[in-house]
Amino acid sequence: LSLCMYLCVRVYVHCAYTGDSEGRAFFWEWAHPFKVARTIKAHDGVCIGVQWHPLESSKVATCGWDGLIKYWD
Repeated sequence: LSLCMYLCVRVYVHCAYTGDSEGRAFFWEWAHPFKVARTIKAHDGVCIGVQWHPLESSKVATCGWDGLIKYWD
């Protein structure tokens, strides 16, 4: 069982994203809300935050209880 730790919605990117208790980041597109568009195994342990770059929609930052901040492209 995995718990959702964080939920954010970016309207202009048409996407929602979450971090979970198993260190993953999930991305959903509005057009297909019940289908995960992408999953990243971002951290060892909890992925507590996910945030899109405000100007470059292909870049995402994640942070976890492992003490790391990671930048994804």
